[in-house]
Amino acid sequence: MSGYLGGYFAASGGTSLPSPDLTLTSPSLFQVFQRSGTTGTITVTGSVTNGPWDIFALYGNSPATTIGLGISGAFSGSLTGRPQGQTTFTLQMQKAGVLLQARDVQWVGIGDVFVIGGQSNAVGHANNLQTYSNPQGIKAGLYDRNTNSWKELVDPTDPLFNGGSVWPIMATSYLASQGIPCAFIPCAVTNTSSANWQPGQSTYTSMTARVTSANCGGTRAFLFWQGETDATNSVSQATYHANISAIAAQIAIDLGAKMINCKIQNCSGIPIGQQTPINAAIGAGWTDISNMAAGPDLSDLLTDDGLHLEIDSKVQTAGARWWSAVKAVYGWA
Repeated sequence: MSGYLGGYFAASGGTSLPSPDLTLTSPSLFQVFQRSGTTGTITVTGSVTNGPWDIFALYGNSPATTIGLGISGAFSGSLTGRPQGQTTFTLQMQKAGVLLQARDVQWVGIGDVFVIGGQSNAVGHANNLQTYSNPQGIKAGLYDRNTNSWKELVDPTDPLFNGGSVWPIMATSYLASQGIPCAFIPCAVTNTSSANWQPGQSTYTSMTARVTSANCGGTRAFLFWQGETDATNSVSQATYHANISAIAAQIAIDLGAKMINCKIQNCSGIPIGQQTPINAAIGAGWTDISNMAAGPDLSDLLTDDGLHLEIDSKVQTAGARWWSAVKAVYGWA
């Protein structure tokens, strides 16, 4: 094999390349597939012309897996039981045992995928954009809700807003702890109530559709930061508890994941008497709702504009608490 040409390799002996003929829809750069235990499955999909081709896929040090033989058109397959981590995926196209083309996709990972739900603080309302880091060079992923495509985790995590978020802060701690990639699928919508998040409502169905589109093979958790709208509307503890219970039950069915929700921050723009029932319902849910787990308690953090955590110190504190809560749920170090 010789000569790397824009993502393709020319076969040895000077075999000429056909016209561009490969569309690879999965995996993508920075895509993360949900692990189960310490392994995961990578979905391989795409299409080719100028065939027929014999198509093989490689990931890490595992032997090549046959995706299809004599393919001209759409193809699909999977690499099962691959170890958690992050490396380069390679798709090979052969004829008569001769490699004619190959496509490399870097930073394909098997790790944990987190779905973000809630309202504006979950979207990201910080004054400054936050960044993640990892000395080992592991990349965190983000499923961009504007383009419905994978990219590296970056603030703003929601293209409709320019604010920073807690999620890069959480990612930094996750990567350092687990040593494998993580990814986020942002689905929070500003000003939404717990009623808007009920199963069957457009906010909820848009979330499940986005998770399906991300093609990540499952999710680790649904991170829910919500309650400000309900507090503003004086929703009772009983009603809010019933609402989040219904969400958690459907999350178990639709995502196969735990719902982890936080107690909301101290919103100076909302009377404390209206916030107390919301946080009381959340605290009760941590113990008596079967598919709900305890998120961070943010109720001591005073907001900067009446509703949001905006300055770096508070955003970073909130991000650190999100990580502490999540790792406690799963017993991670």
